[in-house]
Amino acid sequence: MEKEKLSRRKFMAVAAGTAAATSVLGLGGLQLARASDAVKIMVNGQLVNSAGAMIKDGTTLVPIRFVSEALGAKVDWDGATRTVHINTGAAAPAPAGDPGTPPPFPWPWAELDPDEVARRGYEFYFSRGACANATFYAIVDLLREKVGYPWTTLPDNLWLQGSGGVVSWGTICGSLNSAAMLINMVAGKDYPALVDNLLSWYCQFEFPSERYESYCKFPKQVTTVAGSPLCHMSVSKWARAAGVSTSSDEKKDRCAKLSGDVAVYTLELLNRYVKEGSAAFAGKWEPYEEAKHCTACHTTSSVDIGPSQQG
Repeated sequence: MEKEKLSRRKFMAVAAGTAAATSVLGLGGLQLARASDAVKIMVNGQLVNSAGAMIKDGTTLVPIRFVSEALGAKVDWDGATRTVHINTGAAAPAPAGDPGTPPPFPWPWAELDPDEVARRGYEFYFSRGACANATFYAIVDLLREKVGYPWTTLPDNLWLQGSGGVVSWGTICGSLNSAAMLINMVAGKDYPALVDNLLSWYCQFEFPSERYESYCKFPKQVTTVAGSPLCHMSVSKWARAAGVSTSSDEKKDRCAKLSGDVAVYTLELLNRYVKEGSAAFAGKWEPYEEAKHCTACHTTSSVDIGPSQQG
């Protein structure tokens, strides 16, 4: 049995020897105790509850909850403070509320169920503050469950401000915004090619997909191609085609599906990256015909040389 998995069953362990002889535990200077005396039990520096010590045949016995020296733990008796110190060799637990220090990127990855990612993306839109938070935590919550640290160091609601194209300003779609951050966290310095791929896909995909038909609020919705990574373009085109307002329940259902769709595509990108590396994303996206004139001002940027003419 490993030391850190010591049993919690109560038993009587010898924590002190007789006053007249050296203890068999090698703990010199031990003192006899009265049965009524309270004794503190410290396990890896943490106080645990225990009954008082008792004397049997001239030997002080201390009732404790954890397997001690008999199974490899170190036992020390402090006669002055009447405290038994037990050290199993395991690291002391972190203080409550301290999740640990997150490491630098990239963070560890695991393959996830795309159907579960889609479902969480859809449901989180309604329960976790709309698109940006929904897409991000559709993946992150599953990584917390499957990988654990360092994903468990992230607080909830990092992306509430991203909804509606950043607090409803209609700029970049919140799902894209948070997904790009997630890609950076997993791909590290290779993130530009993956994010470029994500935005290119978004501009050409017909949202929403049909994978939510069995549980969505509005099945069989019309689909549109955004042609832009901007929230107001994506939403306005769809709302006009659907004949509903941009604040309607139908629009919210569409954006909930979009949140799941972006999360699933981000999952696919990262799965591919982990298996094939950055070489799988060597191609460069070219703007579609209607937008080519924009590049006169809006040119590219590079992680190596920094931003160029971003107008």
